[in-house]
Amino acid sequence: MNSKVGMIVGGVLVLGVGLFIMMLVFFPSPSEPTSATTGKGALDFVKMPMSKPLSFVLGSEPSGSGNAGDDYAQALQLYRNNRDTWRSVENRIGYSGIEAVIGPREQDLLRELADHCHRGAQQAKMEFCVPHGYKTPTITTDQADSQAMIKVMGYMHIYAQYLFQKARTAQEAAEAEAVAKDLLVMGWHASRERVYPEMTTSGFGYQEQAALLLAGIYEKFPNLATGDMGVRAREYARSAKMAMADAGRLWQMWTTNPKPGDFFNVIANAQDPAWRVQAILGLGMIRFRNEGHRGDRIHTQKLLDKYSAEGSEMEKRAAKAALAFTREECQRIGTLRAPEPHEWP
Repeated sequence: MNSKVGMIVGGVLVLGVGLFIMMLVFFPSPSEPTSATTGKGALDFVKMPMSKPLSFVLGSEPSGSGNAGDDYAQALQLYRNNRDTWRSVENRIGYSGIEAVIGPREQDLLRELADHCHRGAQQAKMEFCVPHGYKTPTITTDQADSQAMIKVMGYMHIYAQYLFQKARTAQEAAEAEAVAKDLLVMGWHASRERVYPEMTTSGFGYQEQAALLLAGIYEKFPNLATGDMGVRAREYARSAKMAMADAGRLWQMWTTNPKPGDFFNVIANAQDPAWRVQAILGLGMIRFRNEGHRGDRIHTQKLLDKYSAEGSEMEKRAAKAALAFTREECQRIGTLRAPEPHEWP
């Protein structure tokens, strides 16, 4: 009797071990995520802390019914048509700071850019990145739309600073105030679209810069301020800075040695759709950076097959772009945060 029981128990153990080995061989598990994505709040949807709405500084929020992205796309087109001029301004600013000399033609271009952005800043909503607004044929690893929007906000910041530095009267300072307010709204639009994480973080960042500039204007020209607007602007800037840090915390995933489990975790659990799209794009790199781990390789392909056929429009585009990502491209770049492309379609 005991021998029979022993044989049965032994057989069960052998069978269990065999099944375990088969599971490892035929159904290997993907990697576990690291602390980069498992920490408290790591995958939360980031909002402005301390409940600071845009109206806290501007008194109201834009209410126009159009698409701000259409106006910002016109500003982008102006940038594209005068690329060499903008690059020259950027180089001088980089060398001499805001004291760089900006010529008459460059000032005209900045005014025209500001006019397009002013019209966009009147609208309640913005749809700018693919598949909205300014369209590229597909999502790419350099994410041309978000880079373009960030570039335009950068020139608005330069222009607002330039006007403030040159202002000698309240009337002249009011021109800087108007551009700074439009930049604040642009940053607000950019942080709310949630198409690409870099657009989100830059949107919060330019809200901070615009609010700080407004605070400086109100301190130097107090007659322009209504009530405690200078104090409010500085409080808003602090809130935007905190939001920018929170919104960008997952960038630590993007290294030359990415951890597949973090990408899988973000795709499955992140509350922010922009980060899910970014992680799906990141699978294009994971395919070639972790070929030795069979479980990760199988799970990566499974996710790309799934999201290229279903999910949001942005998720499908991201999966298809990741599948089209080549080994040569992977070897050429260290991360997926590539620089602004030289040309856009």
